[in-house]
Amino acid sequence: MSDNAFLPYFPALLTAIIAAAAAWLAYLQHKTNALRLKHELFERRFQVYEAFRTFLGGIMAEGKTSHGACLTMLRTTNQAEFLFGPEIPKYLLSAYHQGLDLVESHRKLDSVPRLSVGDERSRVAHENAEQLKWFADQYTVLPKLFGKYLNLTRLK
Repeated sequence: MSDNAFLPYFPALLTAIIAAAAAWLAYLQHKTNALRLKHELFERRFQVYEAFRTFLGGIMAEGKTSHGACLTMLRTTNQAEFLFGPEIPKYLLSAYHQGLDLVESHRKLDSVPRLSVGDERSRVAHENAEQLKWFADQYTVLPKLFGKYLNLTRLK
């Protein structure tokens, strides 16, 4: 057989090779886009996580919080309902309410005139201490709660 016998089949073979190469490139592009999406999703989720940790840090550093700090936390984590499952926005809203309770108990302890030493002041002081303990405990809760959303190997 001569070399010219394969010439009629060459365009079809070349077309198949080009189609296979195009399919491979499309697959690689798909994988790249999926990885980019995972990265962007991680970044947005981590911003919510960090905003909440900043809120916690402020409370632990000062032993109190303010209405403004609570609202800032709510505003900086407001994308949570679109980035996480329903448990995260519910948790953040609960933490917001806990923060408001802390503001109120701290206000009662520091208001003028101050609560006189007695049962009511002891009750409010105990309430305030329990609220601060709840916030301190969140440092161990956060990794478990946010972990499934921030683990890059299991990110969906």
